Amino acid sequence: MKRSISLESLAICHETAVCLETLEMLLARSEILPDERFVLFNSGAAQKYPEAVHEEIPLLDLGRPVDWETISSAR
Repeated sequence: MKRSISLESLAICHETAVCLETLEMLLARSEILPDERFVLFNSGAAQKYPEAVHEEIPLLDLGRPVDWETISSAR
């Protein structure tokens, strides 16, 4: 899940993360060739699993303007 977020900005579910790992394994074993096409369905999103994300997420104070500089530097 972390790899897909960091490389592609995709927040995928656990089920899709397992599919991606399997795909990489099959590519490494040449059971799937790099030029072949495939379809992978993301059946959920990381937001369904907040316990899986161990990141400090900044909270916004709704009574103050958003400090975009602070938010963008937190990445």
